[in-house]
Amino acid sequence: MLSLIDPRFECSICLNCLKDPMLTRCGHRFCSECINTWLKRKSQICPIDLLPLTIEGLFPDNYTKREIDEQKVACLNTGCDVTIPLLEADQHYSSCGFNKNQINGLADNLCPFHLIGCKDTIKDKNELSNHLVMSVHRHVTLLTKSHIDFMNKFQIRDGARSKALEATQMWDADKDPNSEKALLCNLYERIVVLEQSNIEKDKDIKRLTQKNAIKDKDIEQLSEMVNNLIVKFDQSQNAISLITCNGVYIWRFENFMESLKSMREKPLQTQYYTPGFYTSSAGYKLCGRINMSTDNRHLSLFIHMMRGDYDDTLIWPFSGHITLSLINPTNPIQNICLTMQSSAESEAFRRCSFGNIGNEVLSLNPRAFGYSEFVAIDEVLQNGFIKNDSIVIKIIVECNK
Repeated sequence: MLSLIDPRFECSICLNCLKDPMLTRCGHRFCSECINTWLKRKSQICPIDLLPLTIEGLFPDNYTKREIDEQKVACLNTGCDVTIPLLEADQHYSSCGFNKNQINGLADNLCPFHLIGCKDTIKDKNELSNHLVMSVHRHVTLLTKSHIDFMNKFQIRDGARSKALEATQMWDADKDPNSEKALLCNLYERIVVLEQSNIEKDKDIKRLTQKNAIKDKDIEQLSEMVNNLIVKFDQSQNAISLITCNGVYIWRFENFMESLKSMREKPLQTQYYTPGFYTSSAGYKLCGRINMSTDNRHLSLFIHMMRGDYDDTLIWPFSGHITLSLINPTNPIQNICLTMQSSAESEAFRRCSFGNIGNEVLSLNPRAFGYSEFVAIDEVLQNGFIKNDSIVIKIIVECNK
């Protein structure tokens, strides 16, 4: 009987118990539906080791399926003593009479990443799933910061332990460690060690200062260089994420009310764009655009083709499906989701190689494709689409094969 899912039975895509497990040639297991959806909507690679993978390289894992069928788990709700088959655990947990609608056993329904700084609260499992999808980059940043802080604290603690060990080694082996005299002697010797250490450090600092003539200006320059490197590193991370997003871009539109005011005051001059993102690591480059409609009552949402690094190797005009979604953070059922098919006759999907200025080529196709009345502004304001003065737009671009 298990109280948690064995890692051998966990799908690395949905993070739930394997359903109709499939085994890849490289030895990884996934739910049949999860891995087939991944290969159809993403690229032909394994989600774990990124090795080439096709549907023909999948095999039913009947042995693991039989193992899962034999597993039993205890209900995690306090007060419930029911033992159920592993595959039925989720269904039982959601309908269990002892379910307090808590997430991860936390009374305040905190995010699983709350220990490293995520302060969002979750109402139910659907909102938790939505939150984890929308906040991937923020959680990765928090994990990186937490790791750096941990390593710094570990180094400080390790240094303190070394000093304590040095002081302990100075004890007289014949002393009774439980006597009052021995304890006082130990304390005194530790103080002496710390004082000597501080004296040596002061001498080292003075020698270094005299030798290298360290000035405040030098420190400021070094600090500025470090800050510039941090900025470049963040920019590189963002650029990599835009290339490897596989045509799925999550647009967190912040300061929405102020932006909405600007669009109402100057509807023709005020437009907002996403960064350019790619359909694959060597695919088409696109961006999203939002602005006020001509009737001043709707938000318009469009897609622009952009000049990319791999345009010479691609087939033009672009052919595929584009899905635009406005996410409701409190009620996913109210998400607005519209899908459109590209048109070979439309200039919006042609390669960005016209409108030359001298020898320069425009980086953005001036022709756009989308919805001039994507959503009514009143619907956005009244139906809970705004959270923390932000709205979330999800863009999915899928190429035809």
